[in-house]
This record gives sequence, structure tokens and C-alpha cells, in this order.
Amino acid sequence: MNERARMCWILLTLAGLSTAASAQELVVHYKLDETSGSTCFDSSSGAHHGQLAGGVVLGAPGAHSTTGSSADFDGVDDHATVPDGPELTTLTSDLTILAWVKPGNVSTRQRVMGNDGSWTFGLENSGLIFTTRTIQDYLVSGSLSADTWAHVAVAFDSSYDATFYVDGAPIGVVTGSSPSNPPGPTWYLGCYNGAIEWFDGNLDDIQVYDTALSAQDVLFLYQNPGASLSLGQRHCSTLPNSTGAPAVITALGSTSIAANDL
Repeated sequence: MNERARMCWILLTLAGLSTAASAQELVVHYKLDETSGSTCFDSSSGAHHGQLAGGVVLGAPGAHSTTGSSADFDGVDDHATVPDGPELTTLTSDLTILAWVKPGNVSTRQRVMGNDGSWTFGLENSGLIFTTRTIQDYLVSGSLSADTWAHVAVAFDSSYDATFYVDGAPIGVVTGSSPSNPPGPTWYLGCYNGAIEWFDGNLDDIQVYDTALSAQDVLFLYQNPGASLSLGQRHCSTLPNSTGAPAVITALGSTSIAANDL
């Protein structure tokens, strides 16, 4: 941070004009930048690496230059398995999942990520679906297009309502009355449970947070492809600028010093 930016930050803070965004933890982050091998790396804490199966094509063009490459799933048997762990186990409500998707078709139900015992998220034709297993399907219609990149997200809050987003904009809220059940031992990328609702197309930059992100946070992640909210709190002025939106100061990049990507 240069001296001018540092002084502006101090003045905003001392004047009481800035507020910290609610704390959130990035539980898993699958950048899908691998170009070889069978490991699907979790770049958040590294606690939830997955195993690719079925012949997933790696190194495909990504959603944006800042998201790296993507993984191409064939819609038949391509997927990744991720063992459950403490951070994922507790995610039965108050969570958000986001991803860049480029579906090969928009005429089927296909999953991005989930667990057969707990919850799954994906596409329902050209719309979106979030399922709390054996409890409820949360469905919204949409206008996703085949062979076109889109940023999709769902925030499942502590009231058990699901808010859906496409390209940073909310497209619908579906109310619920219960959290999801505890997960089984395996999470999946690119299918429902290793047997059905296979994803056909490209997936990139899958992120899961342990809170229901605000609309501002989801918009931020759409407008900054490849960024995450894992480097600390974002600070926002309460006063709008000339665009009508408040100013934001945040840290972008990787938490790994070796990545040289702050």
C-alpha cells in the first residue's frame, strides 16, 4: 500500500466511515488449474484435496485470464471425489458455493458440487438448483446458455432460505424451513453422488464459504474472477461514490507467500 492509500485508509477509519464486512472463511477453493495428474487441489487450506476420475480433461481454457485453466467434464462419468472433513462436516446451513460454469447443454439437471447425505448445488436446465438431501429442492429458473461462461452462486442462510445469483446478480430467493442433514463421507465435483446428474462442460474456480455471503460479496467475486475473500476482512465506506456504490478496500490473491500472488 502506498503512502497516499495508507493515509486515506487511516482517515476513513478514524472518521468512522468504514465498516468491516462480516467475517467468513473460505472452506474449499478448487481453482482447477491442474494440467496433469489425478489430484484436484484445494488451494484454501489444502485440507480437502480431491481425486479426479473418469477422464476429466485438464488444462482447458478458463473462464477468464485471471482464473487460469478449467476442467472439462464429459457429462458421462467424469467427476472428482473429496473426503469429508471438519470444515465441510459442519456446513448444514449458513454457507455459500460459487463457481464459473460453461455447460455443454442446458437441458438436463447437472451438479457442480455436493454430498449425497447433505446438500448439492448445480444447474436445472438453464436455471439453478440447490438440494438439501431428502428435505427440499430449491429451484429457480434462469437464462444460462450452452457453451457460454457464467458465474453461478447460492447463499443458503441461517433461516434456511436460498438466494441464487448469476453473474453477480440475484435471480431469486426460495424459502425453506430446515438445515441440511450431516454429510456422508464423500463430496463430489461434477455429479450428484458418483452415479447420476453428471456435469457436462467446463468448471472453474469453485469456492465454498462458511457463511451466507452478502449480495455485495457475490458481486465482488464475479467482478474479480479468481479472487477470494480469504485474505482478511474487506472494508467498505458507508458513503456512495459517483457510481452509487461504496468504495471497497480488500486484499486479493493467494495466502501462500510462495505463490507471489498478493
